[in-house]
Amino acid sequence: MFLHQMMEADLRKLLRMQSHRRAHANWTNSHRAARCFLFFRKDIDWLATHNVIHDKIPMATWTTFFKNSHARTFNIKRAHDMLPTLSSMYARYPDLYSSDGCLCCDSNTPEHNEHLWRCSASWSTRRAIWDKAIQDINNVGANIVRDLKSEHPDDDKLTWTNSPSAPLEMILETQ
Repeated sequence: MFLHQMMEADLRKLLRMQSHRRAHANWTNSHRAARCFLFFRKDIDWLATHNVIHDKIPMATWTTFFKNSHARTFNIKRAHDMLPTLSSMYARYPDLYSSDGCLCCDSNTPEHNEHLWRCSASWSTRRAIWDKAIQDINNVGANIVRDLKSEHPDDDKLTWTNSPSAPLEMILETQ
């Protein structure tokens, strides 16, 4: 009985769900999460956040495999800007590191999470990764259009524009 109501659900499932919700509530109210979600807490898509952190593994299959645990730990650290950068390592171990300046761009700019994405020395690498991702997405789009054209060979309304100047342009004329 709960609040004078008979429980008809599976007790194990109910306790598991309660445990997951308690863990989620503890996490969302933690100091680190509160610092990260301070300005947009009400606008967070919690289901998408859960899927990112848990790599889309459904709750029913949660296990304690080391691989899943390490991936989940990495995703949580990434969400909280806690990945080990030179600034954070220098703050923890000042005797071990001579400075917290970025080693890639040889500047005195501290290497923190934001600098990793803005460092001029890694721009060409980031650009190459981005271009490859765009090309892969374009290839997927071209394959989809090719498959649709094979299913509907007389339909001239399906075209695919795959150009570097206009990435991800899929033109489906509806006339």
